[in-house]
Amino acid sequence: MLTLYTGAGAVPLQIDDYYVKELASGIDELCFSISIWDDAYPQIQEEASIREESPDGAANYLVKAIDGGKSSANIKCQLDLDEWKTAIYVGYNSGSKTVGEVVADILPTGWTLSNQSGISYRRTIHMDAPTPLEILEMCRSTYNGITFRFDNIARVVTIVNMTTGQNLGAFATRDLNLKKNDYKGKSTGFATRLYAYGKNGLTFADINGGKPYVENHSYSDR
Repeated sequence: MLTLYTGAGAVPLQIDDYYVKELASGIDELCFSISIWDDAYPQIQEEASIREESPDGAANYLVKAIDGGKSSANIKCQLDLDEWKTAIYVGYNSGSKTVGEVVADILPTGWTLSNQSGISYRRTIHMDAPTPLEILEMCRSTYNGITFRFDNIARVVTIVNMTTGQNLGAFATRDLNLKKNDYKGKSTGFATRLYAYGKNGLTFADINGGKPYVENHSYSDR
């Protein structure tokens, strides 16, 4: 079941034919089509929130691309991980740590960690000015075989070791499993906050109420 959330409240979407793509990055995608004559269609805007619920659980997504055709529109959504993008670590240096220790240090407020990686070796990560989500992506290439699964309802991130998984016998063919759409509208580069840093860590926090960033929410309150 899909539910669209707007400023006016919850709007159930009468759509049964949708699918969720579980990506290796953990940032899953929700895709569906809707008639352009559907009463709910005008309310589906980029960055709108959609909740998907099934017997397997629930998750919140953000609309990232809308491709409107003559009679229907293809909607592409991405798992809502905005809470993993609101902070920034200037001159990030993790120190020599396990992947569990790295992730535990950057958890957004209210999130908890389930470490199922079984990894005890240590690595050091250096990055210029990453968000917590970008640090997780660097962890994927630094600690062999790990990835992340996100439960953004319960606010739990799980570290998964793919090298210890079992073969489920699934397969993909061009005709059976894979779908590709061309999208006209995209908000994957969407941002409402800009940080500025100068030499020796110089910021404009002293003249901006202690904030080293500026914000513009004229497009979205996210």
